Amino acid sequence: MGHQMDKIELQREVRLPPPPFSAYGDYAQIQQVLMNLISNAIEAMPDGGTLTIEGGYEEDQDRIWLAVRDTGCGIAKEDLQRIFEPFYSTKSGGKGVGLGLSMVYGITLEHNGTVEVESTLGQGTCFKITLPAGSQDAAAANGENAP
Repeated sequence: MGHQMDKIELQREVRLPPPPFSAYGDYAQIQQVLMNLISNAIEAMPDGGTLTIEGGYEEDQDRIWLAVRDTGCGIAKEDLQRIFEPFYSTKSGGKGVGLGLSMVYGITLEHNGTVEVESTLGQGTCFKITLPAGSQDAAAANGENAP
């Protein structure tokens, strides 16, 4: 059974700072993080809803943040403390193996980032990842190793 994208209302407003808006890290891995969060958000809204993707720059910490927010079913408080554990899944009927959010957490930490989650049952969830700003070239110039 595929996703029913026709029932998902995508937020049309772009909420990103003006260019350059870049983070230090591996493009493919960060893309994998975002695709996983977007996929989970869509699955959390089987009857439709709003998916919002936004970002910003924390100038005082030289970090960027990206948030994936949905108006879906939400995550129960008792599950929130375990959602990043490998093989832990809140999906029923064998639909999830519990590796997606573990991967999100691992990749984000590997990039010297953080992951925060806020969720309310019946109202939705917001995952916010924060990463060091800049590019791999800038990090190399500072003597840092690329992830």
